[in-house]
Amino acid sequence: MNLKRQQGYVFRLTPTAAQDSLLRQFVGCSRLVWNAVLSENAFRYAAGDPLPIGRKSFCARLLDLKAKYTFLKDAHSQPLQQTLNDLVKAYERAFDPKLAAALPTLKKKHDAQGIPVSAGLPSREQARATTEDRLDRLSV
Repeated sequence: MNLKRQQGYVFRLTPTAAQDSLLRQFVGCSRLVWNAVLSENAFRYAAGDPLPIGRKSFCARLLDLKAKYTFLKDAHSQPLQQTLNDLVKAYERAFDPKLAAALPTLKKKHDAQGIPVSAGLPSREQARATTEDRLDRLSV
């Protein structure tokens, strides 16, 4: 039997005041995108309009939101796009009869929230190579 082990790392950050403010801004922008797209879909669903649920239609909505809210242009696009991917997955789970999950709900400011940060982080292989290089330098 061939089992694959998936491993992840969780880090607790201690940002400076400026970094904390920036991270809160990113989380707020992500929450705004989630809630805006979710609200529009709920309104269309109640009106009987078929829902275009997919990454392509959600990304088009993100462009509209960036035009409406100029501060969204300052936020990195990767967390916002990942938020849309998460919303697509939530809708897919909700409409999958095998899973019978509930429809996605609005995100609230005081609930635990986060954003994915993947850009610029080394992969496991890169980190291992860097560690091996350091060990080689120490042993020489």
